[in-house]
Amino acid sequence: MDFVELETLRRALGEIGDAHVASLGHYFDSTTSGYRHKYSAESSDYSKASTATCVLSLIHSGKWKESLGFNRAPDLADALLQSDWRSAGLDKGNAFTVAFLLEAVTALERAEGFKADAARIQKATAILQRSIKTGGGGARIKDYPQNPYVTQLVLRALNERGALRDDLKKLATKWAWRETEHQLALHASGSKDADVFALAYAAIICSSLTVPSTLTPVEKRIQQTAIRVVFERQLPDGTWPQSRPLFHYPGVGNAYCYEYEMLVQLLSQHQLQTVLLEYLPNFKKSVDALTSSAFQLDAGFGWASNHHPQLKGPESWSTASVFHFAYALGRLVAEAVRKELFNYLDAPYLAPQEHPKNKPEEFAAKFLDCDLVKADETESLRDVLLQGFVVPIAKEADRVTEGHSLSDSTPMSAIFFGPPGTSKTQLAKYIAEYLGWPLLPVDPSHLVKNGMDQVQAEANSLFGMLASAERVVVLLDEFDEMVRDRASGTADLVSRFLTTAMLPKLTLINQRRRIVFILATNYIDTFDFAISRHGRFDVILQVMPPRATEKLGKKWKAVDQRISDLKLEKTDELMKQIGELTFGEFGAIANALETAKDQNAFQETLRRAMEESTLSKTSAEPDGKTPKSWRDRCTEQQRNIRW
Repeated sequence: MDFVELETLRRALGEIGDAHVASLGHYFDSTTSGYRHKYSAESSDYSKASTATCVLSLIHSGKWKESLGFNRAPDLADALLQSDWRSAGLDKGNAFTVAFLLEAVTALERAEGFKADAARIQKATAILQRSIKTGGGGARIKDYPQNPYVTQLVLRALNERGALRDDLKKLATKWAWRETEHQLALHASGSKDADVFALAYAAIICSSLTVPSTLTPVEKRIQQTAIRVVFERQLPDGTWPQSRPLFHYPGVGNAYCYEYEMLVQLLSQHQLQTVLLEYLPNFKKSVDALTSSAFQLDAGFGWASNHHPQLKGPESWSTASVFHFAYALGRLVAEAVRKELFNYLDAPYLAPQEHPKNKPEEFAAKFLDCDLVKADETESLRDVLLQGFVVPIAKEADRVTEGHSLSDSTPMSAIFFGPPGTSKTQLAKYIAEYLGWPLLPVDPSHLVKNGMDQVQAEANSLFGMLASAERVVVLLDEFDEMVRDRASGTADLVSRFLTTAMLPKLTLINQRRRIVFILATNYIDTFDFAISRHGRFDVILQVMPPRATEKLGKKWKAVDQRISDLKLEKTDELMKQIGELTFGEFGAIANALETAKDQNAFQETLRRAMEESTLSKTSAEPDGKTPKSWRDRCTEQQRNIRW
């Protein structure tokens, strides 16, 4: 799927997700804080399994705080734990019901930060552990055979609780691989006993319990084949053939697997993400099927499982599964958009890390710090950048991973300005490394690749993709000529067009707040004011050559030792000279300084380097004014600093 198709799918999923809370609100029972099974039910008696499904969909999708049950979680958890652990006409304490309740209670505890009844939780945990142990790795419901659906439900409830013991994990892993191979054989032979849902859930168990790096080539092929067969069995209308019955509802009929419930669990396997990207067209068919099967409610939508045609109207658990699916698929689409963006720019791609770093000393450990001067106050650039920019983003990075935006108060865009050779690009790399997000460098050559007359069209395409992207550190480098002040008279036609095209997209990127956006420049004083104002860039920082103490104390200790050996005094003038040389300029003379035979040789080497240094050179003035040294220009540019 190309970007246009992905963006269309993303919008469709967003529209579904927007109705999540309102739609499930129709089933909410204010007496118990649980959820009823049917939309038209008059009884206030809630359904335990339906409640668990609704709660899990709201919490995992980040919608819990908007729901009617928010702040009533302790009461709901207590009601679930103190119930008779019976549902769907099954025996008391059956693995199906207990797993749903335990998983829901665990999610509620994490969502609102409380501790539920430990004794009841321990009892529920023991029931589920016993079901895996006695079943030889596969859980079941009494009088029914082991089933991958029930097994996966039990395993994920135990795993979320941190109660999946190693011995149980080993048993379940072996059982799941056997079941996967068994189902593949049934499908290959065309057996009527083949069950695509059993195959899917068995493959999900294998994925969740097996570290990807430990898979053998044969196991990888089995896993990939299982996923392929699952999608090959998808029907033209986007649904799947009905599963074999899980169990029987007295007076209602058989219970079956629901495709959107299965797809949620499949999409939740992060290690399968690369494989699942191949099947985005299949997922889209499932999304399209929702349009024709949706029930229009007073507010929002509802869906029926269609398992029991005699029961009219939508159901809460199937509706919750659809919303959970829309959210989970949105996370896969976000990865597809990210990859498409890097492909569009022909840039190498590495998927984001699951979590950012959290130790300040891990940020830019090799960076040689410089002074940041603002209103006659001198700060550490590294400290200001870390505490005022990187750490706030890192603290909310998991929100973006979950599909949400950074807070309005969290800065996410910056301009790094300063003379050439001061590691502005390297700083962007350090930010990307700390956050664990891929770095996407963008230079102006991409915008003119199809000719000057297509610059604005390319800018619209590129910045539109950036606005849709998530978890990327974008670096616009060497854009000085492209964003000149439109009112100065020095900006050419292309620059004026590009600046005009960029402005609304920069605003949109800042509004969506799901990427880090950095512009590196030498000439901020010639920028169009509209580019750098608040709402488009949050932070503006000047990057200067490293401090003398940083050069001598971290990178070039041998030079520091030579200063001591030659009995040179570290006067203000000497330290200023060393401090004004860029990293590259000082590196070029470091060997000569280390081997200087006396004070005169040392100082002469330094003097010649200063005469040729960047700060001593004059920088051309595009507006025709008298050229000035970079040293003077940098002093004037300090007024642009903002954090």
